[in-house]
Amino acid sequence: MLGLRRFWQQEAYLIWKLYEKPKLDIVDLDTPPIDFDDVEVEASDLEEAQNVINRQKNNILERNPVIVLYDTSGSKNEKPMPYVNVFRFFEDLMDKKFALDNTALAAN
Repeated sequence: MLGLRRFWQQEAYLIWKLYEKPKLDIVDLDTPPIDFDDVEVEASDLEEAQNVINRQKNNILERNPVIVLYDTSGSKNEKPMPYVNVFRFFEDLMDKKFALDNTALAAN
């Protein structure tokens, strides 16, 4: 077991040692910065950008596993749990986990 750990340490060291850092492009400081005040934006461009953002948002929501599970569960008629109860539930879980970890540490 110890030999395998040493092997992986050597392997990780070689990967780190042989890693080539990406070369950064050199920025020419003599060129003037781009002035975006002269750029004209039309209302149709803004509307199209907003439509693209909305389509991406809807696409992400449609593929979210939690949303998909909620939609397919059939429990839409139930009232959602208030946030206070959700936080209290997770705090209780964390307290129980902490107590369990402490007893496990004390036993070892």
